[in-house]
Amino acid sequence: MALVDADDLSNEFPSAWFHYNLSDELLFGKDNVVIEMYRESGKSSYALRSFPLHCICFPRRDRSFILLLKNNTVQAKAKLLEIRNELKANPLVSHNIKEIKEDSSQILSVDVYDELGDVVNIRIEAYGKGASVRGLANKDRRPDIIIGDDIQDKEDARSDTVTTTDWDWFLSDIIFLGKKSRIVYIANNLGEKCIAERLINSADSLEGIKFKVIKVPVLIDGKPAWPDRDKLEDILKERADFARLGKLDVWYAEKMCQALSEESKIFREEDYRYYEKHNRDKFKKECLLYACLDPASSTKKNACYRAISVI
Repeated sequence: MALVDADDLSNEFPSAWFHYNLSDELLFGKDNVVIEMYRESGKSSYALRSFPLHCICFPRRDRSFILLLKNNTVQAKAKLLEIRNELKANPLVSHNIKEIKEDSSQILSVDVYDELGDVVNIRIEAYGKGASVRGLANKDRRPDIIIGDDIQDKEDARSDTVTTTDWDWFLSDIIFLGKKSRIVYIANNLGEKCIAERLINSADSLEGIKFKVIKVPVLIDGKPAWPDRDKLEDILKERADFARLGKLDVWYAEKMCQALSEESKIFREEDYRYYEKHNRDKFKKECLLYACLDPASSTKKNACYRAISVI
């Protein structure tokens, strides 16, 4: 699945393997999915542009009501405007349209003919994070697909209050928006408290709301994930440049889907307390609960980042 601008092919590259996987997930997937892909991987173009346009070109009733979520209302409306402009300018997209039922900055509703000649209404609504979408429905119809893209930004991730509020909003307003609504959440890693990482860490514990997890860093096993676009020497040079600036954590978050910055960590430096070895037996007798943290790290592929045993 790919819809490109025929007037500007100067920056086009052959699709990477993960683009095909993302397309398959959007078009044929049934599960909720959380996807972390590196910056400039093309994830937003596929999820928020090509996919909604594909749903208009090839209408199906099980994906006829689409909800787009962005960080704020301005960004959400801008994405919907891109879809609207492409719809009106590209005859390949608009060939099967019967009627545009509603066309506003926040809602696009069109009647289109499917391959059997039946009319299907495709409705796309765009909202910013925190919007009151609880109970959202159109003619008693809940959204079939909810696409969240970069709902949070770095400023949000720096505030414990904001990340907690965002998580509560996502759980209450988005998770339970529709019993059969499918959630596709696409983001960068903004730390262990961001929505994407919370979903990943809770993927197996949310009973009845399972999330499939997909991660695509710029380097996989030391090789570029998208070799036609990203050259290994350029990636390594970029990493070295950020290291010299003392901002390697930024590069790892944006390009490797790993959050390393101090403010993004659950356990921060000031949270640790130390004791003298001779006090160990005393603490063991007085404590009802204690945990042992293994700070060792490994470069092995199957190594975990940390191990904490709680007794």
